[in-house]
Amino acid sequence: MKLDPLAVATGLKRWRFGERMAYEPLLHDQAEFTHLAGFLARIYGEFGPEGRRAVLMAELA
Repeated sequence: MKLDPLAVATGLKRWRFGERMAYEPLLHDQAEFTHLAGFLARIYGEFGPEGRRAVLMAELA
């Protein structure tokens, strides 16, 4: 028995996979990326290519 026609007929498919199903992960991702933006640039500045080179040059001096 195929369940897809039953899910469409009862409205379950629309409820389960509707706009809210798409909106909630988007809202979560937006909050997560905003949080990451607060510290990733600082970490990259410290440990990225230029940061590592500066640390090595300071150790050699």
